[in-house]
Amino acid sequence: MDAAEHITYPGGKSFLMNPGNHGFTPRDTPDLGHGKFLAIGCQKSIRYIEGPRGPGSKRVGVVIDTKKTPFHQTLPMLII
Repeated sequence: MDAAEHITYPGGKSFLMNPGNHGFTPRDTPDLGHGKFLAIGCQKSIRYIEGPRGPGSKRVGVVIDTKKTPFHQTLPMLII
């Protein structure tokens, strides 16, 4: 996993740090000004779902929700 391309947070949240390398356009991730941008990602989770035989027939399903979240750009902490 390349940290320059992808970042993962607890709770199954993942975000692309360079979405242009994965087919997204600048319109998909606008600059929000003041050193912030809108990042594209997803949240993965596992849920029990009703199986083919109705209630009591549980199956496990993977749920993937898309996310867009503001991030701060990488900036120097001190400018000399």
